[in-house]
Amino acid sequence: MTAQRRRRYWIAAAALFVATAVAIYELSRGPGEPAAAPSAASERMARAAPVQGGRRAAIAAPEPPALALEPTPRVDVARVEAALARMKASAARISREQIIEEQKRMVEAKARFEAIKVPEPTRRPFTDQNGTRWVELRYESGELRYELAPEPDAPQVEPVR
Repeated sequence: MTAQRRRRYWIAAAALFVATAVAIYELSRGPGEPAAAPSAASERMARAAPVQGGRRAAIAAPEPPALALEPTPRVDVARVEAALARMKASAARISREQIIEEQKRMVEAKARFEAIKVPEPTRRPFTDQNGTRWVELRYESGELRYELAPEPDAPQVEPVR
């Protein structure tokens, strides 16, 4: 590749980078911010654009997408107050004693859950007809799983639980 061609590719890549950065900036701007006025340099570039096919090719900054801003709906204060009244009424039916009792039941349920011990599966190593070494894991529930056996020269590592 010649130096001139490399320079052209570099300039094209730089222009693409700048156009991408401008597009990202325009899209990330908030809807309430006014669009930036075109600078004198961009207007000169647009006027100095080369003529192609008998027409002047206009180089213009991309327009930001038109955001469909709907007017904010009016808040119905009566409906909000009614919802708050319903929430307060349902919260008033729950007493502090009920909350304390429920918390105690949750602590007991957690202790029972954590006390469950799952027995280890029985392991049986075997080799299939292709010579692949496997370990058969048979669980108490009757479930059967298979895993590849470790290499004999590899250190034995216990699975992390």
